[in-house]
Amino acid sequence: MKTRMLVSASAAGLALALVSCAQMERTMGGPYTVTVTVSGCNPSQVTVNPDSLYVSASSSPQTIQWTINAGYDFPSANAITFKGPQLPPDGVFSPGNKPTNRAFAMTDNHRGPGSNGKFHYRITILKADGTSCTIKDPDVMNG
Repeated sequence: MKTRMLVSASAAGLALALVSCAQMERTMGGPYTVTVTVSGCNPSQVTVNPDSLYVSASSSPQTIQWTINAGYDFPSANAITFKGPQLPPDGVFSPGNKPTNRAFAMTDNHRGPGSNGKFHYRITILKADGTSCTIKDPDVMNG
């Protein structure tokens, strides 16, 4: 009986670990892509995949690019803005740019422990006609 319970507990722990990993993309090296799927102008109608993005330290800057589905867009500036409680150190993230329609990119200059942290950010979403839609608040984890 004890062995069976131990195996069941281990299986439950493994399942929980797999679910947790599925929610955080842990990729070694960039570029990194974050997919924003919008079905309406309410934060609950926006999914971000991955919701938490893990960025490994690198000797060269890493590009993060957010893409969004048809019918929605990002503003040309400040589509991605960082917010507290922990803000990234100055110079870790570039201001960002809009390389194409329905995409926004920025550079993560994560080089080591000095830029480690979990940084919450806000995505500003517009309707395709340029009018305001909503915001969403996921995070980037430098580690």
